[in-house]
Order: sequence, then C-alpha cells, then structure tokens
Amino acid sequence: MQLAVADAVLSSPSSCEPCGVTVDDIQDHLRGMKTIYDAIGCIESPEALYEYLLELEAVYVGQHRQLHAAGGPRTESFPHTVYQLHPLLYLLGTNPFVPKGEDIERIRSIIGVCVVCKRELPSYLTTIMYLQHQQVQCTHCMNDLEPWSNYKTRYEGSTAFDEPLRDILSKCPHRSCRRQLTKAERFKLHLVDEPIACGGCNKTLRYETFQIATFIHEYPMMTYKSEMREGTKVEKRLHMPKEIPSDGRWDSYTNELRRTMAQFAKTQNTEGVYRFREVVYAHRIGISSQPPGAFSMDLVRGMYRQLSFVTKVCANFDYWMNPTILRASIRRYEQFVHLLVHDKKTTKKKGLGIVPTIDIDLAWHTHQTHPLAYQKYTTKVAKRVLDHDDSVGGSDLHAGYLHTCVAWSKLYKQPYSSYVPPSTTLEGMVKAGAKVARGASRFVGVDDLEDGAEGLASVVGTPVFESRFAPSPQLELLHRCDGLDRKKYAEDAGGCVLKPGDRHDLPM
Repeated sequence: MQLAVADAVLSSPSSCEPCGVTVDDIQDHLRGMKTIYDAIGCIESPEALYEYLLELEAVYVGQHRQLHAAGGPRTESFPHTVYQLHPLLYLLGTNPFVPKGEDIERIRSIIGVCVVCKRELPSYLTTIMYLQHQQVQCTHCMNDLEPWSNYKTRYEGSTAFDEPLRDILSKCPHRSCRRQLTKAERFKLHLVDEPIACGGCNKTLRYETFQIATFIHEYPMMTYKSEMREGTKVEKRLHMPKEIPSDGRWDSYTNELRRTMAQFAKTQNTEGVYRFREVVYAHRIGISSQPPGAFSMDLVRGMYRQLSFVTKVCANFDYWMNPTILRASIRRYEQFVHLLVHDKKTTKKKGLGIVPTIDIDLAWHTHQTHPLAYQKYTTKVAKRVLDHDDSVGGSDLHAGYLHTCVAWSKLYKQPYSSYVPPSTTLEGMVKAGAKVARGASRFVGVDDLEDGAEGLASVVGTPVFESRFAPSPQLELLHRCDGLDRKKYAEDAGGCVLKPGDRHDLPM
C-alpha cells in the first residue's frame, strides 16, 4: 500500500527541470544519517549528547578545509553535512579570499553573501566588491560590505579562528577570571541559550558574551584618519573599551563604545568622526552577526536541530532506502522547487513560505551536499541559491503548510498530502482551495497507525513538523533536551521553510 503512493507520484508526467539527484545519492546520505542515529541511541543524557556534538565539531575544525577542497558530500562527517545544509552560510564561510586583480571569470563565479543579513548579493555587487576592492552596500540590510568584511576569512589561508567551540566556551571570558565552566553550565549557556552566573567572578555570562570577548581581542584599538580613506595618513589610534560588561550584553558594551566615541569626537573633525563611527560600527556588527568559533554558523546548535530530522527518517530507515520511494521523493522535490518559482508573487505578498514534506526534504538535503550542482540547479530554476532554514516552528509552519497545499493543488491538480494541521479542518483546507487525499487515494501512513504501533512512522507526504512518532531511545533523548530549538520555538520546531524573499530577490 505504501509503495502505491510512490507509484502514483511517478505515474504522472512532469515537465519540471531535472535536479540530477539520484537514488544512490540519497541512499549514501541516508547511511550517513543512520550512523549518527545509531550513535545517539547509545547516549543516555542531554549533557552527554552535548559533549558528543562538541567533540564532533572539534574534530571537524581540523578537517574542514580538506573536506571542502575535496568537494561534494562527506557522509562520514556529520558537521560537514550540516554545514552544507545551510547553503548561504556555507558559501559565506568558504568563499575564497580574492586578491585585487584576480581573473574576472573566477570572480564572476563567486556567489557573494552579506556577512550581516546572510542574504545572497546580486552578482554585479559581488563583482564590483571583489574586482575593484570597492565597498558596496547590501541591497537588503543596507550595511556596507567589503571583501574582507568576514573577519574569519579576511586573511588567505589563516587558521587563526580554527578553535573548537569546546575550547572557546570552556572558560569564563573575563580576563580577570578565566574560571573553568562546568558541563552543566556550558549546556545551559550554549544549547538552552540561558544566562548563567560565573562561580568565579559572579558576572553574568551569555552566548553573546563570548562574541564581545572576540571583538575586544580583535580590535583593541582602531585607527582614526580625518578622511578615513585607504592610503591617507593615520592621525590617531583610539583604544576600544577593554572590559566585558558585568551583564554580558552587547547593548551594554555598545553603550560604552558610544561614550568612548563621544569623548573622542570633542576634539576631532566632524566629518571624519562620522565616518569613523561607521567603521567602528561595521567592525562591531561584523563580530556580533557571527557565532564564536571557526565557522559562519554554530555547528553544535545546527547539528542538534538536525537530529530531529535524522530521528524522524531513520526510525523508518528501510522504507526510505527503497528505490521507488526515493524516485518519488526526487520527483516531488523537483516539483517543490518549481512551485516556489511559480508561486513567487503570491508567497511574497502573503509573507508565507512553502513547507516541505519529509520525502521532499530528504531529497533537498541530499542535493545540498553537492554544493556546486545545487547552486547551478537552483540558480537556473529560481535565479538564486535557495537557502534552507531549519529553525522555523509553530504556527509559521502550519500556515506555510496550508499555503503549500493550496498552491500545489492549483499548479499540479493533485493533493500535496493527506495531513490536516490542527490549526484548521479538512473542510477548511478544501474551502481554501487545497485538494486533500482521502480514502483509497490517501497518502498511506501519514495519518495511519499500524496495528499495535505506539506512534506514526515517517512516509511520503509526512510534514516535516510532524511529532506523533513511535517512541525510541533517540526520540526520548531529544525530548529530554530542553535545547535551543525547543526553548526559542514551538514544541514541534525543527521543520524548515522556503520563502522567495528569504535571500535577496535577484532580477529574473
């Protein structure tokens, strides 16, 4: 019965652009997921899971350059896979340093990403920035950008920031303290995202406190020039505030920065001070917009979020390894990307994204682990690199799912799934314009409990935010983790959404 759903998907003709993902590709990706699934099945506590993820990230810090240079998927490295599942963050962290005068064709091949808002830059701005080493302005957040705006990749070949989060977060960042933090304190501060009081100096520590420490280390002083242009004479050097605020907040440190600047401005050229403030602000936001550590995303948090999807899929591993199921997943993924392009104006107007089912997301994930092929495909079909946001939850996912069902039904004259979210009813979905598969044509398993089963199993058509799964050691462990995604989002967080405006809308 379950294969009948896949057969029905494949029996309908499709005019969508082929993505190039193969059954073998997804099966390799699944095997990598299963390795992690089996590993966390042996872990007994949230703190032990956190330590395990810290160790994975620490190993990857020493491997990431070689794995990136090798290209393509590396299923043996879970953090590498998770990094690739965030295409624009992966580009931001791996884009090459391009010296002035570099070959223009190489520069045109670079996909620029704003270091502040993490959106794709229009290609002409990327070319101007890298070819002429000229400052440009992000068309979305309006922040000024330069080729060296990403402080972690500013110097070609530098390994200065190749430090594991395990080490960075191990001690109080206050220079007068440096007390070793306990595992429980690090877990609370990092994954639960709650402040802690240092047992040594009694000051409040937050995740952002470690970013402030990075700023103080990187910019102990800044040079002032009355014209603030390259090549002009340095007139003074201004020391930045060197103490982390006792509350550990960026707001407090920024206020101290303002006071320092205001005192300095009393004796300087007005126009020069204005430009100097912009430079200081750019450096400050360049630090605060990125996590501590070696990468453009926090891979420990990223791996933790991804475990929800890993558990949903691998609990029904044999089903997902079936070639017919995977061919249907690839077909629906291609239709999903095509739907985004077709539905662009409506989706942007309503402010809703389109939400994948697990089969679509599995093919989507696999495609992203082939970065060059993924960039080429999505740029051809959607005119931009489609990003992937796995931190969306709650009502946003339910509303986006309903919108996806309606748009899919209108475009393909077929139901998207059998699932009816708790925020509406079957009649409400039909009234909105969605086709909902019921009876013999239903997506078998989406709402069906097998005899004696304690919960559902993921199948073709299961929404990414479904949470009514059968118990397992892995699921129980995640339920015990009061982690970041459960703290900041709804209980069913861990889904993803794709919006036309998520990353800068490039001209068609």
